[in-house]
Amino acid sequence: MLKFEGIKEFEIEKLDKGANVSRDFQLIFRDDMLNEEECGIVEKSLNKHDFRIKDENVKIDIIYNIDLDIATISLTIYCPLMHLNQISEGKLSNFMDKHRTSFEEYYMHIKPY
Repeated sequence: MLKFEGIKEFEIEKLDKGANVSRDFQLIFRDDMLNEEECGIVEKSLNKHDFRIKDENVKIDIIYNIDLDIATISLTIYCPLMHLNQISEGKLSNFMDKHRTSFEEYYMHIKPY
């Protein structure tokens, strides 16, 4: 069953562009019901879906751990450069929540079990 594990945030500053930063993040999920054969099929289906909300880039990877018999799904969001003053924690948190909800809703439709 799909379980949300957490969020990793990455702040990348572009020194040559002034005070512009990219606030990239990764949503991490685990699914203990997804088997090794299904991982590739589900990953292809997820990558065909457009999870973008604005003009960010989205990359999805599924790694199956044979020893633990569990799949780790990472949804990495690469955000465009923004001026530091344009980024508020509230807006960023809301943006992450929208991505999480969108992913979970779509995943429930394509899961093979």
